[in-house]
Amino acid sequence: MKLPESSRLKFTDNLNICRILNGMWQVSGIHGHIDPKTAIQSMFDYMDAGFTTWDLADHYSPAEDFIREFRIDKLI
Repeated sequence: MKLPESSRLKFTDNLNICRILNGMWQVSGIHGHIDPKTAIQSMFDYMDAGFTTWDLADHYSPAEDFIREFRIDKLI
């Protein structure tokens, strides 16, 4: 699925984000065990659907680890 151009917010010529953010609070662990492989695959599914912006906060615990693994897997 390709999201319409209006779904993006352009900050500069080199920086634009999806207007719909995926909040990574779901992987904080407070809601139960998170399978890292499933979480990262879900991130790829979101990206394939056109959603490319994630909301991170320092208290989301493993969220930054998932982003790091996602980026590494994306480069491979």
